[in-house]
Amino acid sequence: MKTEKIEIRGIPAVLYGEPCENVWLFIHGKLGCKEEGEAFAAIACPSGVQVLSVDLPEHGARKEMRDAFNPWTVVPELQSVMAYLQM
Repeated sequence: MKTEKIEIRGIPAVLYGEPCENVWLFIHGKLGCKEEGEAFAAIACPSGVQVLSVDLPEHGARKEMRDAFNPWTVVPELQSVMAYLQM
C-alpha cells in the first residue's frame, strides 16, 4: 500500500493508498498517533479510497506540545485538514 508522509500547515500526517477522489480522515484515540491509521487503511484502501491520518496536538510527533489539546486549537487544525482535503 502506498504511504506518503506529509505536513498540513505544520500538522504531521500520513496519506495511505493510491490517489483518488474519496479520502477518509482517520482520527486516533487518546494517547494515539497518526500511524495507527495504517490498520484502518489496510482495510479501507483496497476498496478504492485513500486514508489521511494526522497527529493531534500533544500526540504522536507532537507529544511535546503543552496545553494545546483543547477545542480552540484542535478545531481550527481540523478545519485546515478538511480544507486541504477539499483542494
